[in-house]
Amino acid sequence: MVSHADLLQYITPVDWIIFFLVLAATLASVLYGQSLKSKLTEKEKNSPVELLLMGRRLTLPIFVATLVATWYGGIFGVTALTFEKGIYNFLTQGVFWYASYLIFALFLVKKIRSHNAMTIAGLAGQLIGPKAERLTASLNFLNLLPLAYTISLGLFLQALFGGTLFFNTAIGVTLVTLWSLWGGFRAVVFSDLVQFFFMILGVVLVVVFAWMKMGSPLMLVEKLPASHFDWTGGETIAATLVWGFIALSTLVDPNFYQRCLAAESEKVARRGILISTVIWFLFDCCT
Repeated sequence: MVSHADLLQYITPVDWIIFFLVLAATLASVLYGQSLKSKLTEKEKNSPVELLLMGRRLTLPIFVATLVATWYGGIFGVTALTFEKGIYNFLTQGVFWYASYLIFALFLVKKIRSHNAMTIAGLAGQLIGPKAERLTASLNFLNLLPLAYTISLGLFLQALFGGTLFFNTAIGVTLVTLWSLWGGFRAVVFSDLVQFFFMILGVVLVVVFAWMKMGSPLMLVEKLPASHFDWTGGETIAATLVWGFIALSTLVDPNFYQRCLAAESEKVARRGILISTVIWFLFDCCT
C-alpha cells in the first residue's frame, strides 16, 4: 500500500487543484439539483418517493449518467487479472456482465415498472407477500453492506491526508452518510453527473497518452505473449463459469432496481440500461 509520505512525492500542486476542482464541481452540481426542488410542492419535497427515487423523474441522459457512474468500476482485482490473463479478463469482467445487463433490460424492466414499488423489498412484498418483503429487506441489507468500498475510501483518504485507517474510514463514512441523508437520491444522482463526465474524460486521456507513449493497439498485440489472447486464460470451465454466476448478481442488485423505479418511464429504464451497456463496452475496450 502506498503511504501518505510516498504519495506526496508524486502529487503536484496541479493534482491538488484538479482534485479540489472536481470536489467543487460535484458540490455545485448537487446544490443545483437541490435548487430544482423549489418547483415542487411541500408535500412532494418531503415524500418518500422524492427521497428514495427523486420523484421518479430520471430522464434518459440522467439515468445513463447515474447508472454508468454508480456501477462501473470493479474491485475484484480486475487490473491484475488483465495483466496476468489478458483477454480472459474481457470475458469474465465484460461479456458475462453484458449478458446480465441485457437480461435485466429485456426481461425484468417491464415487470419491475408494472408495480408502483419504491424498493426491491417493496417489490417483493407486492409480488409475493409481507414475509417475502421482510426476507428480501434482510438479504438486501447484507448485500448492500459496502465493506470493501468503505475500506477503499479509508485507504484513499489515508494516502492523501495521513492518519490512521480507522479515523479516515470513519470520516469518509460519516460524510457520505450525512450527504445522502441531506440530499437523498437527488444528491447521489447529481454527483453522479460530474463523476460520469470525469470518468469519460479520464478514459479518453488514458487512451490518448497510452497511444502516444506505447503506440497503437496493433503494436501492443505484437509485444504481448500469446497466452494473453487465450479466452480460457488457462483456467478451467468451472472457474470461468463462477465469474458468470457472479455477473448474474446484477439481476438482484438494488442499484439497478432503484434507478429503474426512479426512471420517468419503462422505456427510459430499458433504453438507459442498453445505452449504459454500450458505454461500459467502450470503457472495457479502452481500458
